[in-house]
Amino acid sequence: MNNNKTTGIEHYTGLFQQIIHLLGKTPEEIINSYPDHEMSLLEWPKSYGMKERLEIRFQEEQATLTCEFDKKRRSRVVNIFTDINPTAEECIRVFNQNYPYNWFFNRWKMASCYLYLKQLDEIIYFKCTL
Repeated sequence: MNNNKTTGIEHYTGLFQQIIHLLGKTPEEIINSYPDHEMSLLEWPKSYGMKERLEIRFQEEQATLTCEFDKKRRSRVVNIFTDINPTAEECIRVFNQNYPYNWFFNRWKMASCYLYLKQLDEIIYFKCTL
């Protein structure tokens, strides 16, 4: 991923709508919903705490979504990693304009999930949970 470039967060608004269709689904349901996308289903031993993760590539949107599953094989977390890294300030501005923010839990409330702004080293990414 090349996260050194910047672009408007509005470029990724369609991906935020996709999250609604991913949360609460099984890996098979998600795979069947996106037959034209590149995907990888990764599995870990139970001792690592996370059994499965599904990565979905959205080439046109220049982003990869990762779904993490619970014991019942339902997606409970979706992370969005973008190829072109928007600034944290821009994300906060746009999210504050569109979603109510909960200061106690440090998250925005979307229609059917919660949105977090995260950072891993120099990479800004988005985490959505039920």
